[in-house]
Amino acid sequence: MKTTNYSVDLLNDLKELEGNWPDNVITMQKNWIGESYGAEVSFKISEDRDINVFTTRPDTLFGVSFLAIAADHIFIDECSKKVQDYSKNLLKNDTSNINKDKEKPDGIFTGFFAVHPMTGKRDPNLGCKLRSYWLWNWGCYGCACSRPKRL
Repeated sequence: MKTTNYSVDLLNDLKELEGNWPDNVITMQKNWIGESYGAEVSFKISEDRDINVFTTRPDTLFGVSFLAIAADHIFIDECSKKVQDYSKNLLKNDTSNINKDKEKPDGIFTGFFAVHPMTGKRDPNLGCKLRSYWLWNWGCYGCACSRPKRL
């Protein structure tokens, strides 16, 4: 059974819990169910490859500083052997504790830079990276950061 088929019903039923459950628990459930409204944006990586990104904040696209993809994203097949090997290693290992004590997230640069969707220009600061913390079911995501030091 896919809970995503019932997300609207689940969210509506949470209203019945108001006043009986703590507000923070209801909020956590709403976030976990995760119905999101937003826009899908395409980042051109090469002549024949776009990476689609879902964002709930299209107003932040001008600040996009990198793309992150999951280890099992189909784009990995087009990357170098080094990136493919890194991906295979992530997939065969439990990544739940990766980055537990590290300041920076684990990942590897794929070797590809994206064309910024707002300017239409290839951006040398807009690299596509494979990240250990990205989940396939969320696809990939353009990350808008106001503080680049956090990358």
